[in-house]
Amino acid sequence: MKLYNIIDSELISREYFTKESVSEELIKIDVNSFSAIDLAGNIGKNNYIYVKESDLSHFQSLKKKTLSLHNWEKVPLDNTRIIILSRTGTIQIRTRSSNGVVILGNNFRGSAEIRIINNNSLLLIGDDVTAHGIRFQVHGNGIYVGRRCLVSEEVIVQGHDAHAIVNLDNNEVINMGDKITKIQPYVWLGRRVTIMPGTNIGKGSVIGATSTVTKEIPPFSLAVGVPAKVIKSNISWSRTRDEFDDKSKKAIEQIKNMNEENKFFKK
Repeated sequence: MKLYNIIDSELISREYFTKESVSEELIKIDVNSFSAIDLAGNIGKNNYIYVKESDLSHFQSLKKKTLSLHNWEKVPLDNTRIIILSRTGTIQIRTRSSNGVVILGNNFRGSAEIRIINNNSLLLIGDDVTAHGIRFQVHGNGIYVGRRCLVSEEVIVQGHDAHAIVNLDNNEVINMGDKITKIQPYVWLGRRVTIMPGTNIGKGSVIGATSTVTKEIPPFSLAVGVPAKVIKSNISWSRTRDEFDDKSKKAIEQIKNMNEENKFFKK
């Protein structure tokens, strides 16, 4: 089976995946039979890992487990799908809710802690993402991280406020509902950045260290502060320290040319 057989086709775009990732043959394995995962808590039924067929022997040969799934609720965890397209990286999933979907793109480098709070939650991390320590609070509608993003240490991405905020004049909850939180391709998040629910960070942008992003950031912008504000436009970043290398130039050119008409793959 391929990615199109597992997740919504609207998610399968160049924002998140390469053509090679979309073309890979995947196999479905019950989490209880997958040797590279550490399980804890009440793991119920219909929980599956999907990996590339070509990667199965790699995961079977690992001496150290790179993935953990912990259900901290007493009720069974059911119908969870975890799609792993990368051989590398360490992922910890702590959940209390069933029907969740976690997608980890190819060539993930680093580590991520994922907390799934509500049923039917979705986290999508695209190909070629580097994360030196990121925590996701996934609450429902979804958190999306585009291709080639670079994430520094101690970054938090919130999918919801987690608790109700109440207007005491009429006792109404004023932060109802889940919001989509999106980090577009080739974004650099500095150390200790916090991304709040409903944020949309435009492609190619840079968020300065310790900033808190509370609203939309336009593409190719440098934003800093609490709350983060754009201080410079028409900028991006390079993985090399003192030069604008050819690989970074090519990546930026590709995302500049990406639009609604050409971002999807032809089947």
